[in-house]
Amino acid sequence: MRFMPILAVLMALILAACGSDDPSSSPAASVETSTDASPDLSPGENGQAMNSYAIIGTEYAFEDVPSEVPAGSELIFINEGQEAHEMLVVRRNDDSTVSFEEVARMDQTSAEAEIQIIGQVVAAPGETAPESIVLTEPGDYALICFFPIAPGEDDDADDLTQHFKEGMLATFTVTSGNGVDPGTSPSDDMDDDNDMDEASPGDS
Repeated sequence: MRFMPILAVLMALILAACGSDDPSSSPAASVETSTDASPDLSPGENGQAMNSYAIIGTEYAFEDVPSEVPAGSELIFINEGQEAHEMLVVRRNDDSTVSFEEVARMDQTSAEAEIQIIGQVVAAPGETAPESIVLTEPGDYALICFFPIAPGEDDDADDLTQHFKEGMLATFTVTSGNGVDPGTSPSDDMDDDNDMDEASPGDS
């Protein structure tokens, strides 16, 4: 399954990597990596805090992927590997029963009947993807890299293994939670506060 011409993307990454020798100009310098998959809070729409997760790409895995994130969270992709990587974000359709591993090996037409493509970002080695991906809908999600392993001098380009087949596929869940205890509604908290205000020390 493919969603972007690989050769064109890889050539663009090589040119971009060769165009700057100043480490301070890299987008990666402005992103703080979270080693425990805990979110950073960044301003979202209407000034509300947004959960922001830094996902690390290496050979060949996605690291620091949380098992669950709330809807509205943002994913930032940092490539700490030696090869170019993509982070393709897909959501499994609610009526689908196939695994993401099965979907990744399907042809594109069959796969798109099982999943939604949420977004795709690409990063050269040592770089941070210039765009992030915001997850707005609850459900089961996966991160996949379809890039081929960088060829050696004697490798046949037609026989290169894609990164996800070496382990660069990770799954997680987006929940509908927004930081409020699911067993308590804001109105319940207000009712409790009113009851306390109405009570006096002399009541029994």
